[in-house]
Amino acid sequence: MNAGKNPALYLAQMLDSAEVIAEYLGGDVQNYRDSRLIRDAVHRNLEIIGEAAKRCPEATRAQYPDIPWRGMAGLRDVLIHDYDGTDPEEVVPVLTEHLPRLREQLTVALKREAFLAVLDKVPDAPPLPGDELP
Repeated sequence: MNAGKNPALYLAQMLDSAEVIAEYLGGDVQNYRDSRLIRDAVHRNLEIIGEAAKRCPEATRAQYPDIPWRGMAGLRDVLIHDYDGTDPEEVVPVLTEHLPRLREQLTVALKREAFLAVLDKVPDAPPLPGDELP
């Protein structure tokens, strides 16, 4: 999927990859430790999250300063460029501590973006009685 410049699509890609990672882990990070197949799949989805974070417009990143944009992009770079030197145990805190919070943050951001998109389509209504400014 080519997200273009629509920030909601980048946020959706990131959330989808975070949800897929949670599915792969099955609620137990030991699955990541025990299975090279799961590790590879998790790393690929972390790369997607990082790449989508890089592509998300700066204005959107500024609207959501609590989302760890640089951290996600940095992890993507490590996984891509230092693939043979990445210690899986260094990724575990990302999976256990940061990913659950990221999923929450992205869900909130996507809801806000959807609300703003609807507002953009609503024409300005005439003021109702009592709405006049003093």
